[in-house]
Amino acid sequence: MFAAKEYTDRTGGNVSQIVRSEQRYRDVPDELLYAYGPYHHGGQYFRSVLDSAEELGSVYTDDIPVSTEELLHPGYNDTEYSDVTFSAQSNRDDWTRQIAGDNQLGAMFVHVVLTAHTGPDAAAEASKGWANDQLFNFENENRSAFTWVTHWDSAADADQFAEAFNRTLPNRSDDDVGDIEVARAGDHSVVVLAGPEEFRDAIAINGENADVETILQSGAKDSVESMVSVLVDTDVALATGRG
Repeated sequence: MFAAKEYTDRTGGNVSQIVRSEQRYRDVPDELLYAYGPYHHGGQYFRSVLDSAEELGSVYTDDIPVSTEELLHPGYNDTEYSDVTFSAQSNRDDWTRQIAGDNQLGAMFVHVVLTAHTGPDAAAEASKGWANDQLFNFENENRSAFTWVTHWDSAADADQFAEAFNRTLPNRSDDDVGDIEVARAGDHSVVVLAGPEEFRDAIAINGENADVETILQSGAKDSVESMVSVLVDTDVALATGRG
């Protein structure tokens, strides 16, 4: 994107690729924002850290961003990645864990979700302070449910994300908006629950920032528990990579 922009500038082209990408990012439907995000934000990042395409090699050898938070906010001083180990298990017969659906979404996903329903300025501020996250997937016959556990650099960062995400809910028009709610797990962690009411009502969140458990409790007629554990261990790096 950056090299194409410089080529367009040098040859007198009408619109650079980065500007085109910005226009597309503003105009595409919400469901395509994540697909266009890497091109839009990647181009912005290169433009902010490079003076010329001759310096492109340095992006891949010097101070490579360790997360999309650092890519989104290259001038922000606090983009330290948090080594958090996330684990989950389910012992219930009705809701089963779909391990293949687990994913680390990252700060760019936070930015995209908030951009779609609040605006880019609010999204930019609320995606600062991201430290780690993990999405856990559950299925019950033809239904899916998720717990998205996010971890933040500070309590203020967690508050800002929770408040921004809650503000998106009245602005959403999708059919599943009524199945989404936000819960807290300690000062630094925010959990987004997405699924049918019986799933969300059965979730109990215990613990603080160093050891957080979200437990899918047994119902009155259900004798089996399932547990999603989020264990913060600064000595163990997240095995699934960085978001």
